[in-house]
Amino acid sequence: GAQMRDLVYCFDESDRDNASSRRCHVTLVYRAGEAEGGAETHFSRRITSAGASEFRVDGKAVSAEAYQERLKGFGVLVKARNFLVFQGDVENVASKSAKEMTAMLEQVSGSGLLREAYEEAEGKKEEEEERVAALYHKRKAVATEKGQKREQKKEAERHQELVAAVAGLKARRVLFSLYHLEQDGSEVAEALEEERAKLGEAEAARGEADARAGEARKAQGRFAKEALG
Repeated sequence: GAQMRDLVYCFDESDRDNASSRRCHVTLVYRAGEAEGGAETHFSRRITSAGASEFRVDGKAVSAEAYQERLKGFGVLVKARNFLVFQGDVENVASKSAKEMTAMLEQVSGSGLLREAYEEAEGKKEEEEERVAALYHKRKAVATEKGQKREQKKEAERHQELVAAVAGLKARRVLFSLYHLEQDGSEVAEALEEERAKLGEAEAARGEADARAGEARKAQGRFAKEALG
């Protein structure tokens, strides 16, 4: 029907035409277990003569949203239809495919109501996984770069050590050469002094020889004169 009151059973045609008498209500009584004290909660829904719905919990009028939230607290999901079995539901279930059966179970369990939130959470999860993967690769790249920089630093330090070692060896070679040049110069100077001394001695000996030769020539000249005289 066009209104909720059209669902109200009518005894006869006169009852159908009497709109003021077409009202009804249904009450669900939920009884808690013994562990919870066995308390009862009454859920009532009324259809007024004007065709509107009224919701009551333990006789107190509440909104439709509050009514459904109280039912949800007991595991009764109105939108999922997991509480009442309507006419034809059994035959419909038996004829469903595996995919349709899964969809029905999601509806009855209420998980279908969470599909949007689940897909949103799944999307955020994938985004976080991508972000974590990107951070991991970035961290790995940074670690690799740090390792390369560390090796480059070691190579630079090793190069500087080798340069310093080569410079030290060159300096030692120059000092060694200078030392031996000085040593060689001293030896040459000493040899030159010895040669000069020997030359002086030779010249002195020659002067003496020349003097003796002059004396001998003079004596020879006297002998010659005396022999001729």
